[in-house]
Amino acid sequence: MDNKKFRAFVIAYIVNISVIIITVTVMILAVKDILPDFFRYIGLGALLIDVIWFRNFASQYKK
Repeated sequence: MDNKKFRAFVIAYIVNISVIIITVTVMILAVKDILPDFFRYIGLGALLIDVIWFRNFASQYKK
C-alpha cells in the first residue's frame, strides 16, 4: 500500500471512529430522555450506514 492510499485509509478510519462515537453518544442521550426519542433511530440508522460504508471502503485495501 503506498503512502497516499494509507493516508486515505487512516483518515477514513479516524472519521469512522468519530462518527461511531457521536452516534452512540446521541443514542445514549436519547435513551436517557435528554434528547427526543426519534434521535435514537436516527443514530442507529447513521451507525448502520457508517458501518456498511466503511466495510465497502476498507474492502478495496485487502491484500
